[in-house]
Amino acid sequence: MGIRFPEINKCYCCCCMNFDVAIKVCTIIMAILYGLSTIYSISNIFTLFYSIVILVSLIFLAIGLFNGKLSYMKQFIYVFLVNLILEGISIILLVVVFFFFKDAFSKILNQEAATQSYNNAEFNMQYQKNTEAINTVVNTMLVFSVVTSVIFYGLSIYYYICTGSYIQTFEKELEKSDEARKLENNQY
Repeated sequence: MGIRFPEINKCYCCCCMNFDVAIKVCTIIMAILYGLSTIYSISNIFTLFYSIVILVSLIFLAIGLFNGKLSYMKQFIYVFLVNLILEGISIILLVVVFFFFKDAFSKILNQEAATQSYNNAEFNMQYQKNTEAINTVVNTMLVFSVVTSVIFYGLSIYYYICTGSYIQTFEKELEKSDEARKLENNQY
């Protein structure tokens, strides 16, 4: 039967709107975010391909939402599920890197700074003062990337659940209208 979603009547990402409009607005926002991600991932072929697939899926979802085409909406459930699984794996890897390799990153940056200081006497004096600052910057960057990734991942999961719920509700309404049409035409 496929993936089942809880019935949700309110999307808290756009809490001032009704559920139908909120899903459409959130879909446009997600498409814009993934479009920007596609632009910024041009240098990495895998990430570029991955971003384009998600962007195309969101565009088809938006077309389906605005035109009432269920076939355009249903593909989103599976494509975005794969996206969420891959994002979850990347966040787990990011956390592993944060906890197990943050000292290695600091050492690499410190070694690079030491190499620069060997060639430049003025930089050598600055390097001696800034070793702790380099470690602080590395730790801050890693914490920031983990926290922002987890927040965006949580919002993506919530968006996926809301959109899946909307698609299933739309599908049930189509089935009910088809049954009513068949009853009117005495096809039972």
